[in-house]
Amino acid sequence: MKKRIHIPVNRNGEDAGPVEHNEVQTATRGGGSRAAARGQRSGPVLGLAVAITTILALAVAAYYLVANDISLSLDQGISDAELSRQFDTVVSSARLLELSQRKANQDQVALKHAQERDDEVLIDTFRLSLEKSTQDQRTYQRVWAEALVVLHDEWQLRRQRIEAAFVNRLETLDEAQVGSREALQKSRSWIQSVPQESTPADYFTAQLSGGSNT
Repeated sequence: MKKRIHIPVNRNGEDAGPVEHNEVQTATRGGGSRAAARGQRSGPVLGLAVAITTILALAVAAYYLVANDISLSLDQGISDAELSRQFDTVVSSARLLELSQRKANQDQVALKHAQERDDEVLIDTFRLSLEKSTQDQRTYQRVWAEALVVLHDEWQLRRQRIEAAFVNRLETLDEAQVGSREALQKSRSWIQSVPQESTPADYFTAQLSGGSNT
């Protein structure tokens, strides 16, 4: 009697060998999927790191550009517009100071006449006017002195530039602008002669005070 040989088969009629091979392939594909998932998770992290590095590099570059620009601006001194404004202040202050001095002299003469006539109303009027004129003189002297301090500071650092600016401004004046020419010439002389034992502000104030712009 012949023996029956039993060969295990799956439900599809295939032997067991291919089934084991498919299981290996399935396991391999599963491992690859997990590796791909890890790669997908690492992608955003890497992109974020690159973005942060780029931002930091741009920030550092911007800082040095701004720092260099500020340093360059400081090295160039005050702007041409600011320099011109200081010269305008000198000229206008000198003119207003001269007018206030004339007014003060007129008030003094009028006050003397009022006192001689013992006119109390005129005495009070011209006394107040004289006080106002004197106050105006101090104001114009102070403004002129402040402009000279700015010019002197720039003159100490960039002497040739300030000397050339004085020459150029004087060349723009016509013959009728005698007062402006004198004011600029005096200002240049004072800037060049500030004594070591005095501050520029005190020296300029002393030159401008005393009843005349000499």
